[in-house]
Amino acid sequence: MGETSLLLFIQSLLIYLSVAFLVFIIELHAYNREKQLLSGIHKKFLPFYCWENIVSVILIGLLFGLRYNTGEDYAMYLREFTSLQNTGRFVRKDFEPLFYAITWFFVKTGMHYSFYFAFWGAIQVIMIFIGLNSRKHLLPWIMILLVLGPFAYTWYGFMRQWTIACLGVAAFPLLSKRKFILYLVFVLLATLIHKSAFLLLFFIFVPFIKIEKSETKLLISIFIIATILGLWPIWFKLFKYCSFIFDWFGYEKYQYLLIKLYNGEFVFKHWGPIHIVTFLSEILMIYYYPQIRKKYSNDVLLPLFFTIAFIGVCYENLFMNTMFFMIRPCVYIYIFVIITLAYVFHYLKGSNSKKLLLFYVILSCSAVAIELLKGFFVLPGGLSKITYRFFFM
Repeated sequence: MGETSLLLFIQSLLIYLSVAFLVFIIELHAYNREKQLLSGIHKKFLPFYCWENIVSVILIGLLFGLRYNTGEDYAMYLREFTSLQNTGRFVRKDFEPLFYAITWFFVKTGMHYSFYFAFWGAIQVIMIFIGLNSRKHLLPWIMILLVLGPFAYTWYGFMRQWTIACLGVAAFPLLSKRKFILYLVFVLLATLIHKSAFLLLFFIFVPFIKIEKSETKLLISIFIIATILGLWPIWFKLFKYCSFIFDWFGYEKYQYLLIKLYNGEFVFKHWGPIHIVTFLSEILMIYYYPQIRKKYSNDVLLPLFFTIAFIGVCYENLFMNTMFFMIRPCVYIYIFVIITLAYVFHYLKGSNSKKLLLFYVILSCSAVAIELLKGFFVLPGGLSKITYRFFFM
């Protein structure tokens, strides 16, 4: 730890808190403005391209574009970008065609790589705004959870997979309308960015899964049992008989790692503060489901959001101590956990539970601060993967 590490820690914390506060206030303004419009004579929704959303997109674009070496996969994508600039080809040979075409466009137009990273951050938020345009009451909470919440570490790191996840949100209304063919076409296009987008096909079955709002105790029990089973996953040896599944979804390069798992060589993750924050946030989502289901009984998408979020967090905890590549697909469900938590926060805001709401928001949004503190006090060099550095400094 040194003076530079301390300055970067303070800089990172101020940047994340400032952006979270600004996008929260801006989206809250959009929600309140739309409420006034809906209470008037014409009763109309604000379009997804309202000025508040445009400002939020710009802020997130700046957050993603001005950074340098911030996020798990940032260095890899920067390497590929500069390789395409200097040699005309990627270092990796297995990138999907649409991802290649987008990267090629930014390179051939002579744009700085900051515009490239800004684009990916901006497109993610745009997709969320499109998919949830008629649910603006959720957007302030979604934005603050994205920037500061329990899954922010992956949001800053896994660029293509989070893009696919947000594209999934934009396409989600197709599922509630049972337009499965259109959804299938959408997924096939998404695989041109990341082949694991095939996993979104599982969402087609979600409208046929009925989770009753009265089953809270059962759902929490299932979640806790999955967590306990995940503490020592010796049952994983059964997967040696279905390893071909990983080939289907683009994870064939990880096949050699499965041998260790079949032999019981697991990678255990500690129950540190961030894991506890995530666990408690997920319990919160499950516990309040009956209340938000009753409050938003006319919202046809809420049960679908919750079903994906619940199945996803159970899966993640069940496989938590296996290998990283087993839980990386969970990136596709994190956004639905965030959306469901946004329902909870909005419900508490309107139920005179302001102190409880404040406590839950601080709890869920403490993850980035904890990660930065861990980097400063524990990690070598005093820096976390999400320590925010500017590309021009």
